[in-house]
Amino acid sequence: MAETNRRLGAVAEHLGLTRPSYQQVRVVIHQLRAQKRGPGIGSVLLEIALRARPPEALVQALAGTLYYDCR
Repeated sequence: MAETNRRLGAVAEHLGLTRPSYQQVRVVIHQLRAQKRGPGIGSVLLEIALRARPPEALVQALAGTLYYDCR
């Protein structure tokens, strides 16, 4: 988180914006980590090769709309 904060601060200064506080960056990072994520592209390709998912699953994964089934 500290490295992300440093890099984000440098980008903000380069753009002429105010540097975000460490706390602001920390909150956003925690929110992003808590979001539900779909499977990675590699996992989807493997599951397609093993015929566990249809080929259309690749398009869904690239669009970010594919999630693991929780059965």
